[in-house]
Amino acid sequence: MSFDVNYRAKLWSAAIAGEKLRPLIKYADILFCKGADAAALFGCHGKPHELMMKLKALTQARALFCTFGENGASLLSNGEFVTQPALPVQIVDRIGSGDAFAAGVIDGWLSGGGSLTDSSTFREGLRRGVALAAIALSQFGDRVLSSRAELNAVLAAERLDVAR
Repeated sequence: MSFDVNYRAKLWSAAIAGEKLRPLIKYADILFCKGADAAALFGCHGKPHELMMKLKALTQARALFCTFGENGASLLSNGEFVTQPALPVQIVDRIGSGDAFAAGVIDGWLSGGGSLTDSSTFREGLRRGVALAAIALSQFGDRVLSSRAELNAVLAAERLDVAR
C-alpha cells in the first residue's frame, strides 16, 4: 500500500492533520511526504537524512520518499539513504508535481518487478519520480501531459533540463 501525505493547509490545521494521518502512515508500505510536511505534521526536523530517519520511526514503510523542492528528493529503504538532485526546469506551475513524482516512483518500482525488498527498484523509482516531477513543473495544470519518449529522454540526460 502506498500513501501520499499531500497535506493541504487550507483544508485543516497541521496539528489536526498530523493527528489524523499518523495512524494511516503507520501501515504504508511506500510512503511519500514532502520534507516540509514531515516537519509541520509530524515534528520531524533536520537535514534530509535525519528528518527521514525520524519519519521512518513513525511507519513500517519499506520505502520512504521525501521531496525537498529545488533540493531534489530522497529515498530511505532497507537502511539505505539515496538522494536525487532536482532537474533544472523553468517552472510554469507547481500544481501536480508531487503527484507526478509519486507516479514516476511507482512506475520505476513496478518496472523492476514491484518488490518491497529490492532497493534497486526504489532507486529507479526515485530517478523517474524526479524526472516526471520536472516535466510536470514545466506545464500548466494539475495533470502531466507527457509521453514515455519524453520521460526516457529526460532520464537519458539527452537534455540537462526540461524544455517545452
